Amino acid sequence: MTEHHRWEPYIPARTRLRVIEASCCEAFILAYEEGDFFVWRHAAAGRFEQTARGPYRLAFLAWMALITTHPKHNREVTPEHLATAPQA
Repeated sequence: MTEHHRWEPYIPARTRLRVIEASCCEAFILAYEEGDFFVWRHAAAGRFEQTARGPYRLAFLAWMALITTHPKHNREVTPEHLATAPQA
């Protein structure tokens, strides 16, 4: 499921982490911090990891790929939702 995403340790910045959207069970969170968007998840021992840190488009597309393949995904991703993805 997440093998194609490179997960790295999340190191908090001095600014507040902002949640943009979360998967149904909050396994994956689309977040914003210090000018970067990224996907955030819980890791072992109370730690957190991040992937796709950078512009909104990069993070949003990674987040969509993760939530649509997540086994606990319980909401339908509609064409209207996908249309909110920024264009290149």
